[in-house]
Amino acid sequence: MSSRPDRLHKKLARLQNGLALTGLLCNGTVLAVKKPRKHSKEPRIVYQWTRKVKNKTVTVSLTKDQHAAFHAAVHKQRRLLELIRQMQDVSAEILLSVGNSNPKTHPKWA
Repeated sequence: MSSRPDRLHKKLARLQNGLALTGLLCNGTVLAVKKPRKHSKEPRIVYQWTRKVKNKTVTVSLTKDQHAAFHAAVHKQRRLLELIRQMQDVSAEILLSVGNSNPKTHPKWA
């Protein structure tokens, strides 16, 4: 059976491997908004990308194809941020265990 630091280093290595799979990244929110039409029962769909720039909200209209690409990029950005958060947690556990023979002296990480 491997020791706790070995397991943590293996977990960190697995998380780091996920960094190579990111691809295109984009910050913000992507929306598909249904807008009513004056002379039709069918609503039209408007695609938008919204993000913060210098503390201001900026919205850009997108085509349907752009919407799909931006949606994937925003999802990958969020996944990457979660991956980094997990790496930080594991790294903190590893760093706290260096030279510490009693692992109960530091808090457990969620």
